Amino acid sequence: MTIEIDTMNPDKLDQLLRASDPADSTDHSDAGDPLLRQSEQQWTVLSRRRVVRRKRVTLCLAAMGLFVILGGSAMWVRNDPGQQDTSVAAVTATDLSTDRDPTDLADAATAQRRTVPIDAPNEPTMQADSVSPSQSPRPAGKLADSRPPRPEPVPPPAKLPRPTARPGQPVLDRAKQLAEFAAFVDQAGKVDSDSWRQSCDYLAHQDARSQRIVVSLVPQLVDPQQRKKAFDLVCAAAADSQRMVLFHWLAYQSLRAMAFERLASEATVGQSIELIDYAKNDPERTRLCRIIAASPDSRSVEVLLELAHDARWRSAVGTASRELHPSHVQTLIMRMRDRNSPVRTAAAFVLASVPGEQLDQVLASMILRGRFRQPAYLVLMSRDTPQARAFLAQAASRQDLTPALVSARIHFANIQPTLQQWIADSKGNPHERSDTSQQRFSDALDGYRCARRADTGNDIG
Repeated sequence: MTIEIDTMNPDKLDQLLRASDPADSTDHSDAGDPLLRQSEQQWTVLSRRRVVRRKRVTLCLAAMGLFVILGGSAMWVRNDPGQQDTSVAAVTATDLSTDRDPTDLADAATAQRRTVPIDAPNEPTMQADSVSPSQSPRPAGKLADSRPPRPEPVPPPAKLPRPTARPGQPVLDRAKQLAEFAAFVDQAGKVDSDSWRQSCDYLAHQDARSQRIVVSLVPQLVDPQQRKKAFDLVCAAAADSQRMVLFHWLAYQSLRAMAFERLASEATVGQSIELIDYAKNDPERTRLCRIIAASPDSRSVEVLLELAHDARWRSAVGTASRELHPSHVQTLIMRMRDRNSPVRTAAAFVLASVPGEQLDQVLASMILRGRFRQPAYLVLMSRDTPQARAFLAQAASRQDLTPALVSARIHFANIQPTLQQWIADSKGNPHERSDTSQQRFSDALDGYRCARRADTGNDIG
């Protein structure tokens, strides 16, 4: 059977399929394909970025090449032997033609640099003011004939004046500086005057080296009034650095009293605690203890208790306890309940130094109300005032108050010898303990410092 396909007259379905093919369409357009359009846009952006990147790299390379060329040219010009010799000879002729002394520090430095020889190992010696033709090899042949002859060097003078001191390290005349500073202090005028403020501003805007010299000159002033005025002037000019300057002046006996008083008067409780290591005598220790005792800061109690264990500070602590802040009394009474015997002794010592009858009345009311009877009894026994002795005698006759009183007497017997010795030390010369006794109390104090925490055992009272 023969199947004939009519290619000349295709059927209707074939015509429709061929007409629907986009490739054969005469009005073919990609506007209707969003994916293709987005790809073309992205490709265009990437192509532009690549072109911009290439241009930037090209410009950077061109700039680097230009810098290399300029730098090489500059180095070549600087190191050119012929040009260097000509310039040196010209400068030498100009400088040496004027026979004059250096008029200022810059001229002195220039003259000094010209006369200093520059020596190098395995090299001929060369001076900055002359170049000898025999020191450098001369070229031979046609090159020697083509090069112009070098100018004849000018002979150096017989002797150039040299400065008496190096420009960077001038000789300091302390006597002259001290006299000038004393005159400057006198011209400052009265405190808070216009001339005083101008002097403070002048010192505040000086360089660090000049300010250090001024700080070192203040202790050297002989006149006490002039030294006090200079002290106030420098402190006012120091502003925020005043505390650092005052610490520096503590090393000078002529300024130590004023410097320590200024530090203590303007110190907070924390700064007063830092000053403890710098106190060297009883007035300084008493000054610090008064500041600490009068402050309501909670750290004051702990600091006073620690200082009471030191025989050098005991008198100062006893004196300062007379000005104890009222908020610390209750805290010290609670410290009498501590299981550590040195802590109870120190608290009893501080409370025993508090003057007045008001504290005795407070302790008596605490005992009558049944609140912390044993600590209150211990404080009354430590104070040993007429009011305290009268109340203890009345308490011994009452059955409801006797048990706590008997227990308090037992605990007081443990601290009584040490407490009496501390009170005697605070009223007179410190008692010199033996090394064994002092070490025992130091160990107890160290144990208290390391174990400072909430009570975990059976407390007293």
